[in-house]
Amino acid sequence: MLHKDVSTTLKYIKFVKEASMKAKVANVFSDAFLGLSTRLGKHRA
Repeated sequence: MLHKDVSTTLKYIKFVKEASMKAKVANVFSDAFLGLSTRLGKHRA
């Protein structure tokens, strides 16, 4: 990423990893809360 300080690059990497996990958790929660999995008759993981 060509940052002057390696710690800056590591912060971006950590953010991207956490954002991906947060999105997955939010999707699972939304499906469960709205009952989409049971309404559609399929289970998503």
